[in-house]
Amino acid sequence: AEFRHLLPALTYAGFRVVGFDQAGYGASPGPRANSRSDKATEPGGPLDLLKAVIRYHSFEKPVLLGYDWGAGIALAYGVLHPARVASVVSFLPSYSETPDTLLQNLAVPTLVLWVKQDQNHSWKRFKTLVRKIPGVRIEFVHPPKAGTEYAGNCYEKLSDLVVQPILHFLTGEVVGGGAVMAVKGRELVTQSTEGQQVVEVCNVNFEDDLAPEEIEEILKEENPEANAVKMFENL
Repeated sequence: AEFRHLLPALTYAGFRVVGFDQAGYGASPGPRANSRSDKATEPGGPLDLLKAVIRYHSFEKPVLLGYDWGAGIALAYGVLHPARVASVVSFLPSYSETPDTLLQNLAVPTLVLWVKQDQNHSWKRFKTLVRKIPGVRIEFVHPPKAGTEYAGNCYEKLSDLVVQPILHFLTGEVVGGGAVMAVKGRELVTQSTEGQQVVEVCNVNFEDDLAPEEIEEILKEENPEANAVKMFENL
């Protein structure tokens, strides 16, 4: 559920997204899995469950995307099963190495996202570990306002800043970075009250300002709000 705000961007980029809760968490039944990253490889544990999900959906080489504990699981799976993974996106991973899950053995393309201001994830502690990953790409998400709480729901308030490096890593496309104007107002050259030539931007357009074909196009557009009101009136 915490990743829902990232799904539109991923599906728009052509990915099929499957999310699941580990055993005993969220809506998943079964004995509660141990959330210590060094326990992830235990028989019947988080890595075995991830393996079963991948097998069930017949994924050949999925991208593994995780946050915190899930981000650590993604890293460990990439170390142990590099031939079964296309790449790993690890957001603020909680990770402790074991003799079998040394990060220097992670041989798949890996993006690590970090928020240095996060009080629950120490960059000072993790930076030595992350630099062991061959060819790792490290991106920092910078909250715009100091002192503001952003961490809730997997940094949903910073969704755009989180999505941009992920999509660039996965697709090579640069997205975001600027405001998008949905409708451009009509611009008329006129004079100010002081007689100076100015450009007047008309953000409110009247029917007389529009060509017949433009009006027809507007009337054809679906209007969910108006339809909802009409339905409510009928009911």
